[in-house]
Amino acid sequence: MDRWKYYDIIHQRHNLMNPVDETKLERLYDLPELKPNARVIDVGCGKGEMLIRLAEKYSIKGLGIDKSPYRIREAEDRKRQRIPNANLKFL
Repeated sequence: MDRWKYYDIIHQRHNLMNPVDETKLERLYDLPELKPNARVIDVGCGKGEMLIRLAEKYSIKGLGIDKSPYRIREAEDRKRQRIPNANLKFL
């Protein structure tokens, strides 16, 4: 079995691939007070949720990197659906 496909199946219902609850993460997004066009890199970005939320909130530029091609594909789909004009790349 494809290791990344298995990983995709067990995490398919998770928006964030992180054990921290939504309330704490929302507080985390308020901490950096990023300026528009600030550059952010997320290594192990999963579905890209953190970068997408930061782009929604601060209009940042971002690069998300993940080993799973399934996660990258989903991150690109989410970006396209929520903030298509954002300057985010996923590799």
